[in-house]
Amino acid sequence: MSELINGARTSFGRRTTEKKAACILPSSTPTKTMVVPFNYDELPAVGDAENDATYALIPANAIIKSSHLYVETAFLGGTSYNIGLHQADGTVIDLDGIDAGVLLAALTANTWIVNDGAHVGAAPGIGAAAAQVTVVATGTFTAGEGKLVIEYIEPDLIS
Repeated sequence: MSELINGARTSFGRRTTEKKAACILPSSTPTKTMVVPFNYDELPAVGDAENDATYALIPANAIIKSSHLYVETAFLGGTSYNIGLHQADGTVIDLDGIDAGVLLAALTANTWIVNDGAHVGAAPGIGAAAAQVTVVATGTFTAGEGKLVIEYIEPDLIS
């Protein structure tokens, strides 16, 4: 239950979130780690990152050092996932720039998958605009949960 008090939404009792929030782990180096949790029915998509804390952005001109997908609960029912990058306004950077076609057979419980898209491990980096991670399913998935772990270098922190 919640109500507006002095113009601010105030919640009472237990609160639940509808979406799992992406986060960037604290680091004092130019290398950052982003963790993007998702379920088969709550895939990361383009959203309003400036006004919604569930979206995390990879900064402009960053380069992705590595990306891994940890499958907590086996995915079932679909064919594959494409993991890509979009600008916050929806402009496509690369639909499968983190990984193309992660097949259902690889999405078994307690498994790490090394992502090998064109934007992982080398230039071109993500470009002049910040990027959101997106996941698009091929087929209809009925179960599954995982965490995408992306390590990137933020150029503004290099001195």
